[in-house]
Amino acid sequence: MMTKRPINLDLNLAVAHGLRPDWFCRDRLGFEPDDWQAELLRSTARQVILCMGRQVGKSTIVAALALHTALYRPGSLILVIAPSQRQSRELFIKIASFLQKLEPPETLEEETKLSLMMSNGSRVVVLPGDGR
Repeated sequence: MMTKRPINLDLNLAVAHGLRPDWFCRDRLGFEPDDWQAELLRSTARQVILCMGRQVGKSTIVAALALHTALYRPGSLILVIAPSQRQSRELFIKIASFLQKLEPPETLEEETKLSLMMSNGSRVVVLPGDGR
């Protein structure tokens, strides 16, 4: 027999996920952010510059942060710029795959190859920076 979690526990967890994107990644997206990723997720800075090598998890953390913002800031517009059309598509696929991991599933109003609109009015748009 499956027992339900108390409502206040679910509410507390939902609030914690809204306030702590690193916990959101761990609990809802299924990955434990590295220390630098957790620090970036918790940052309130308006601008951040990352100087890093290849394959260290930059796209993963940008995708997670974009989805977190769309979920917990209703009506927001999240623009993600990637260097090329191909990289834009790959980044959007990463965001969409995170979205599919969520339980309960989130409702989308609209989805295209490089954008999605959530039922809370938030939009995520991924664009190539090369103008193509």
